[in-house]
Amino acid sequence: MTTPNDTPNPHNDPAQPPYNPKPGLWSSVPRTVLIGGASAVAVVVLAVVIALTGKSGDDSASAGETAAGTSGAATTSAVAFVPNLLSAEFGDGWLDKKTNEAVTPPQRIRITGSLDLTEAAESIGYGANEQRLPKNTKYAFTDSSFPVGNQSVSMHTGSDSALHLSWNCEFVPNHPDGEDCQEVYRVSFDVSGAEPAVAGAANSTRELPVGSRTSVDIQKVHVVVANPSELPESALGRDKATGAETVLLLAATQPRESSAKVYFVVPDSLELYVGELESSR
Repeated sequence: MTTPNDTPNPHNDPAQPPYNPKPGLWSSVPRTVLIGGASAVAVVVLAVVIALTGKSGDDSASAGETAAGTSGAATTSAVAFVPNLLSAEFGDGWLDKKTNEAVTPPQRIRITGSLDLTEAAESIGYGANEQRLPKNTKYAFTDSSFPVGNQSVSMHTGSDSALHLSWNCEFVPNHPDGEDCQEVYRVSFDVSGAEPAVAGAANSTRELPVGSRTSVDIQKVHVVVANPSELPESALGRDKATGAETVLLLAATQPRESSAKVYFVVPDSLELYVGELESSR
């Protein structure tokens, strides 16, 4: 005898009403809207992915550019050259940090040109007799020279932006050529262009413009010159501490701190020399 199954079978029992689940939230939304919304969501997701990917790439490029820029700036800063006439001068203080031994100055002058001042000097009374007086020193051997006595020559950039060179006549006791040598001579130059030009000459220092605050002026010093063969041999020497070749400048000026251009005069010559400061390291 078979026991009937009392459990109703909803799929086979014709009396069982069909299963109709309770309508959900999305059941009332048209199918087309659902499809469109899904597409919009996909687009948003894709846009976010692209944005994130693009931003990552941009960040990398920016970082690379920043690093390169920073590196470049650091490199430029490390090798930046600041011209200073005093840094070409021999003297106490230039020492090797490791050995504490004397070394040559960190800068030097490279001669780029010159201007003959013979005509200008003779026009204010500094003639052949006066020019010969410096021959009585070890620094001059020609008949044409500026005086080489201690602080006899000076040069400075005036507040008028002109370059002023002045000198006292060399005094040599009991020398016939020195009897009338009592004048003070001055030549001024326009240095606004590529090459200096004589702007005026006088045998007096009255009304001499005051010095410019932006110029560097030195007198009777030994410096490093990159091409000393351009100068008279009598101006050349040797530094005792380093053995390096030196050049004696009677007077020199760097008119502007921001410019490497310098002007100077040496013994045994009536030339105004033009040069550029450069690193010697």
